Amino acid sequence: MSDQYGFDKLAFAKLICNFTGVNASKLDSFIEDNSIAMVFEHPTAIGITQQQLKKFEQLKELSSLYNNLKDQKVVYCMKSSTSAGEYFKNFFCGVKDKEKFVCAFLDTANNIMATEVMSTGTVNEAPVYPREIVKKALMYDANSIMISHNHPGESLNPSSADIELTRRISQALSAVGIKLLDHIIVAGDRYNSFMEKGILPEQGKDFNKPYINPNDIAQEEDEDMEI
Repeated sequence: MSDQYGFDKLAFAKLICNFTGVNASKLDSFIEDNSIAMVFEHPTAIGITQQQLKKFEQLKELSSLYNNLKDQKVVYCMKSSTSAGEYFKNFFCGVKDKEKFVCAFLDTANNIMATEVMSTGTVNEAPVYPREIVKKALMYDANSIMISHNHPGESLNPSSADIELTRRISQALSAVGIKLLDHIIVAGDRYNSFMEKGILPEQGKDFNKPYINPNDIAQEEDEDMEI
């Protein structure tokens, strides 16, 4: 190889091997038949040990943290669906082998106090418990929350289960006076916002409008759902 891309590809493989301990010839062979993206998105396809897989997970986490930290100063402030979309897109960077459902818990200024993975599932579903989300929101004394999950299949379209789950979470949060500001679906380097699409339950549509706790809320039986 005499081009810069080729040199960079070799340097990339060498750094990966140095950090993870993956056999160099095994990785070189994998890269010959697959894209560089596959190394991070599906590392198990290389044929690695559990310890090496943990190293890959650490690299993904490092990339995610760097991408979010470089774009924000002091705190993560969710000023809009755009900033929320970018935040969660970075959060899910490199996660292609399983679906995760996460919640960001916000204060009165829409600063993120904490972000937690609430559920991890298979490649196309993750069980979610609305009551657990409410418990966490109360524990953090959150004024509002944002929820997000990734679609490993890279479809940005919300499923009927996504929409129904969002409605139930919004209703559960309303019962304790907490706003749901948005639901972000992440697919690769793209995202879809329920608020921007106008399909977020009315209770959480406006970032700036003062929250009015609705009366006579019917509390549904809290069952787990798979998205």
